[in-house]
Amino acid sequence: MSLQTTSTRSIIPRALQSRASRALRVALRRLPPRVQRLGMQLGLRALTPVMKRWPTVLQLLGLAPLEPAGKAGGDARFGGETVRTGAPRVEGWLSILASNADVASRVKSIRAIAEIRQPSVTLALTTALRDPSAEVAAEAADALRHHPGESAALALRNVVANADGYFTGGVRAAAIRTLSVILPRGDGAPITAAVADADAEVSVAAIAGVVDRNEQGGADALLTVLENPRGYYVALTRGAAARGLLRMPTPPEQSRLRALIDTEHDGDVREILSGLVPAAHPD
Repeated sequence: MSLQTTSTRSIIPRALQSRASRALRVALRRLPPRVQRLGMQLGLRALTPVMKRWPTVLQLLGLAPLEPAGKAGGDARFGGETVRTGAPRVEGWLSILASNADVASRVKSIRAIAEIRQPSVTLALTTALRDPSAEVAAEAADALRHHPGESAALALRNVVANADGYFTGGVRAAAIRTLSVILPRGDGAPITAAVADADAEVSVAAIAGVVDRNEQGGADALLTVLENPRGYYVALTRGAAARGLLRMPTPPEQSRLRALIDTEHDGDVREILSGLVPAAHPD
């Protein structure tokens, strides 16, 4: 079975995503946080287009100002160049998407049909999740935000679970973005579980989904990232979790928070968390 390919780089080098490279991941985690961040700077520039269109991700990575706590997560307009199309052209776009056309043409076809809620379009988009090109598959996952039905949700859950190891981190992250929008309230368990994913792009997307959905237990999931010194949570992911806590309307339990601050070795994360501690007032 061929795996999806991408022409863009993940925010974590692909070699570090392999189970066979666990030793490399452990070694990276043991580097000083500031060294880790330097190593991620080039990767941040290569965020997939779908992630760049997710305001919460940009906020959690420190690339945009944080929204106030409790404010619903923003969602950028779909696509960078939405294509206007009439009903007679739908079949033509579907044919392009199912063909061996170049990646740019297949992406354009997805943007053209994204907001057309027809069973044939939903089926084409769910099928495109397994497109050989990760760029095409990620656009399909993003477009499914306009198709909030059970078939789309099931297909996207399977992408996130990635049982056969086929999907890239960028496609799985795009699937999480859409699930965070279309899953009913209280059904966000797959998103919360993905916070612990070994792929940093997937983990950051899940953290953003947890923040946007603001469901019960969300703050605990983010605290767990920060409290686990042995898990594969690089500085990038831990910083996102800390900023995510600032966005949650209910502050984390203060005793856990203070214990975490006291033992936190990353000065930047410690500073972010300190913003959650009520200021002491003189008597």
